[in-house]
Amino acid sequence: MVDRTSGRAVSSATFDSFDAMERNRDQSNALKATSLREAGGEELDECEFELALAHLRVPELV
Repeated sequence: MVDRTSGRAVSSATFDSFDAMERNRDQSNALKATSLREAGGEELDECEFELALAHLRVPELV
C-alpha cells in the first residue's frame, strides 16, 4: 500500500508457520532489498507478528 502524498508505503507477507518464514528469510530479504532499491526507498522499520486466524462460520438454521 502506497500513500503517494507522503511518500510512505507498507507491505506484508504471511507464512504458514514460523519454520516456513525462517526457510524463506534470505529470499524475502533479497526481494525486499531489490524492491527498495528500485523504488529509491528506505526501510524505516520491520516487525514480525504471530497472526491468529479463526475460521468462524454462521450457524446453519435447521
